[in-house]
Amino acid sequence: MFFGTDLAMERREIAGDIEGLTHSEQTVGDATVSTIEVTTPEAAKALGKPEGSYITVSVPSMRASRELFDGRVQAVADCLARLLPQDGGVLVVGLGNLAITSDAIGPKCAEKVFATSHIDKQLAQELGFAQLRKVSVLAPGVAGKTGLEASHVIRSICADLHPAVIIAVDALAARDLARVGTTIQMTDTGVAPGSGVGNARKVLNRQNLGIPVIAVGIPTVIHILHAALGLFGDALTDEKVNAAKDEYRNTIVTVREADTMVERAAALTAMAINKALQPSLSQEELTELILG
Repeated sequence: MFFGTDLAMERREIAGDIEGLTHSEQTVGDATVSTIEVTTPEAAKALGKPEGSYITVSVPSMRASRELFDGRVQAVADCLARLLPQDGGVLVVGLGNLAITSDAIGPKCAEKVFATSHIDKQLAQELGFAQLRKVSVLAPGVAGKTGLEASHVIRSICADLHPAVIIAVDALAARDLARVGTTIQMTDTGVAPGSGVGNARKVLNRQNLGIPVIAVGIPTVIHILHAALGLFGDALTDEKVNAAKDEYRNTIVTVREADTMVERAAALTAMAINKALQPSLSQEELTELILG
């Protein structure tokens, strides 16, 4: 089946009720938090996703709202904290191509993550930060520009840093246009960069890197077939979409306000990561440190 989406919640909607999959939903302020647990190989196969936890936070559109700190940051940070180990260093990786707007969330997010590995304990105390978790940040670029797979770069750095966990931030593809720029997905199963747009690279996960990988992603694009499906409804069935030629399957589109959406999404994601990793710092302190 042509899922055409990276979102576990959308794949569940397509697949229907699956044995070995549980789903729960709750409202947190203006955000809706959906949690999917995939617990069996059969459920993973039906969903086209590895076994693990998938937490999705749906928020007001980042295209329309400038306000990021109305509870959205804290809601995402709380969900991310559920997936993270309590102790140990962290490597935050911003995946994607900075030169392509819809693929730039990862590197733009990396610019705003609070790196602390270079701050020793004495300096931290002098700066007034009694407790700082060690955080390193990397934006490895894309193989088309560097000639290097992100997995090779990350593995080399991890061999020296030995982080307890990797947080990989990437742009995703959605099936429903309403979820573009309104959805943040977090999962402990890792990420296959480029999979949503048919350009999958080597999977970044615990099996391949030897370290837990938490993937954080926001959908910025939609396949043109699914955009048409949303427009024409019954006139364009799922069967016709699945039978479409590859050139149509491989055509993706984004919204007109993509640049604004990506900037805000990157800022929201970075601030949520900062808050989850440095809970002793207030939102105001983190904003001053990162956003100025």
